[in-house]
Amino acid sequence: MKNTPYVKVMRLLGLPEKAIACATGDLPMPSFMADLPYHLYGFPPALIPLWSNSSGPYYIGYWWLWGSPRTTTIVRSRVEGGYRVNEHARNLTQLLTIVALKKLVADECVSAELEDFANAAGVRDLDELDMIANESGDQLFGLLQRPEFREEAPLSCFDDPLAYSGDFPTEYSAVYSEDMRHFAGVEGSREVAALIAARPTAPAWFKAVRQRDVFEECMRTGNLSGAWMSLNSPGWEFPEAAVAFTKLADRSGDVTLQAIAEAWLSNDHFRFGGY
Repeated sequence: MKNTPYVKVMRLLGLPEKAIACATGDLPMPSFMADLPYHLYGFPPALIPLWSNSSGPYYIGYWWLWGSPRTTTIVRSRVEGGYRVNEHARNLTQLLTIVALKKLVADECVSAELEDFANAAGVRDLDELDMIANESGDQLFGLLQRPEFREEAPLSCFDDPLAYSGDFPTEYSAVYSEDMRHFAGVEGSREVAALIAARPTAPAWFKAVRQRDVFEECMRTGNLSGAWMSLNSPGWEFPEAAVAFTKLADRSGDVTLQAIAEAWLSNDHFRFGGY
């Protein structure tokens, strides 16, 4: 088992043991896809990293919005361009199927390494996955043919946001959502964030250049959920975010949030500037 400070957090969140095995390396991932334990490039507090990839670089991990009714999802967070996050999978089964598809396309066949990974990960029917790869390569819309994706397909499978049934912010929900308080500023593309910010009822963290003032106002008024959304929005230097996160975790009295703060603060984010 490789060390990661997030094992305790993942258990508190009730995430699958197989997800913990991914993060620790007990479930071996294709080497070109995952750096384990994750390399540190800095990341926002709501990210529960499973692994990183030096190509980009980027993180794959759970996205946990404390105090929000939204479903915890799995995202890809690009380091360059402000750590923006986009929904990659709705659950671990989908994520591991995506990994298998990427591996299949890279190897151009159902290799022995892929079979070993699929057996460990529980990915079924590699022949069907091979057919999908032949039809659409590693473009994720091809996975809509798979039963794991038919009911709750992730945003990464769609070009048209109207076809998406989840609650991750999109160009559509940015314009038509009646309640944007449960969206964080680093979610989705910059275009989606700009659409939200242009609305008169947009939360203050979408309009702020400097988040500390928004965060402090949320704390002053007891809007701790808003403080968390502000903390996961652009406009922070990492040292400043660390002070704010500590204050929020202490004020909340929430054991899980305090564990996330402990795990996040155990990383030396400070040398990476901010987000």
